[in-house]
Amino acid sequence: MALILNRKYVGKKGSYLLFISNRFLRIYPIYWVVVLASIIFSGVMLWRGVDTGDVSGYLRYYTYLLHGHALMLPAVVVSDIISLFTILFGNVIMIFHCGFFTRCGESSFSRGLGTMSMTWTLVLELLFYLIAPFLLRRKGLLARLGVIAGVFLLWFVIFHFRLLSTYSTAYAFMHAMKFFMLGFISFILYEKLPLKKIPPLALVGICLLFVAFMLVYAHIPLPNLRYKWLNFNDYIYYVSVVAALPFLFQFSNLLRFDGFIGQLSYPIYISHLLTNEVLASTHIIRPHTQTFIIIGLLWVLVFSIAVMYLLENPIDRFRQMRVAAAQVPGKMSKARQKRSIPRSLDASSQGASG
Repeated sequence: MALILNRKYVGKKGSYLLFISNRFLRIYPIYWVVVLASIIFSGVMLWRGVDTGDVSGYLRYYTYLLHGHALMLPAVVVSDIISLFTILFGNVIMIFHCGFFTRCGESSFSRGLGTMSMTWTLVLELLFYLIAPFLLRRKGLLARLGVIAGVFLLWFVIFHFRLLSTYSTAYAFMHAMKFFMLGFISFILYEKLPLKKIPPLALVGICLLFVAFMLVYAHIPLPNLRYKWLNFNDYIYYVSVVAALPFLFQFSNLLRFDGFIGQLSYPIYISHLLTNEVLASTHIIRPHTQTFIIIGLLWVLVFSIAVMYLLENPIDRFRQMRVAAAQVPGKMSKARQKRSIPRSLDASSQGASG
């Protein structure tokens, strides 16, 4: 995200609104398509007599109501209709589908609908987009380190003194902020390290070494370094990832197919549970078997590729046209223009693409 903000949205008219609106164009259209497909799937399954969660419950209740089989007070009916509208509105907007400072309600539409249970991660990402330009577009190393130190200090105080309700959106967001800041540190390293001077074979070796480290890390007998709720062993792993990311991004420039994989990542992420449920509902293949897993992977790939070509790519062309049209002549330095954005970031999933 820091890479995109400091390379792609420099010298643009209304860069903040342009960035936010482009991010929303990246996230919401595909999300709405999958939500609509999930509702249709729940309706079909309800028609077949299968309850798939809160959506089926609401559809059953309101079908029952509309057919006049429920003798209810008008106030109760109006209250229930408002409740349904609130739930639907919360999931269309997504950010407001759960309590921000209070514990998330168990009746949340997305939480009840298993095919959309990953929505909470998108909520955290959308919230970060709103503040990212103010945090990440800082000039000078000291200013950037100050932002990182300030966020980590706030994070430590909130968790140490338990200032937020557990399972609230704010709690999850502050927990995620440390990972966003670790990504910011990786961006700083990416800018400072002479990565272009590293031979391709050396980059391959570094990437393979990192993959090997990830595979064996859980089996390394480390001492139990803890301070109350803080596990320092986790941060050994985090620091390793932060140090490796600049090399991984540089290596991604060598791969022709990396951008294609990046484009597929968001459609796959947002639709994989739905496609899995659709496949399971056919009863053609027994779930939890190798055949089911293989067919499921192929099915989600086909669905995601269709979404990418029919919906994502046309919207992405429109987004890039907006960025180009907003360029202010002479505002971007030649040094910044020459710096490339890794294809995996320029065309990747919800957290990366501009």
